[in-house]
Amino acid sequence: MANAIGKGGSQTVAKFLGAVENANVEPISGSVPSLGELVPPVEKLMALLMEAGAKKLVLTDLGLLLDLLRRFSEVSLAEFESRALRSVASASRPRAAPGAPPVDKRQLVETYLRRLEAALGNDGLFRAVYRELSADKNITKIEAIEIASRFFEPMAQSATRPKALKKILSRHEKLLDSRDASKSIGGQAA
Repeated sequence: MANAIGKGGSQTVAKFLGAVENANVEPISGSVPSLGELVPPVEKLMALLMEAGAKKLVLTDLGLLLDLLRRFSEVSLAEFESRALRSVASASRPRAAPGAPPVDKRQLVETYLRRLEAALGNDGLFRAVYRELSADKNITKIEAIEIASRFFEPMAQSATRPKALKKILSRHEKLLDSRDASKSIGGQAA
């Protein structure tokens, strides 16, 4: 696992984990070590770093890794590392030449929807996924509108990409505002 992460180079953790997530990894059977076995030690490390006052970016990146470990808990370490190394290698290649097969936009939309839903309510994690989505050149106006429509509320096809991205962020912000309001109401009533 460390070897695969080390090969990520100067990529952001969110970008690296996004590339790894798109790798087709198969669940395991038997007693082979799995990614799920890494969840408890990573949770303990995260708690220790939080207590020590680690930087928010470090905690966010660790949260992204923990999220991936949980979602792929049934995948063997060896299989994951093998696929991760291939994903990282292909992600670091230059852009595809004109005429190359296009990116599977449906899969890209589904992946972002899954990741946004999983991160919803966790501000650091959500914002990392959101930054990656905003910077992704494969997400055109059409994909941004589809994601926003399915993630929050239907949008007109004439909406702009920035407006669609803002809608996506607004669902998360409304959830956080609602939680804050509930806490303050609960605090006054007690």
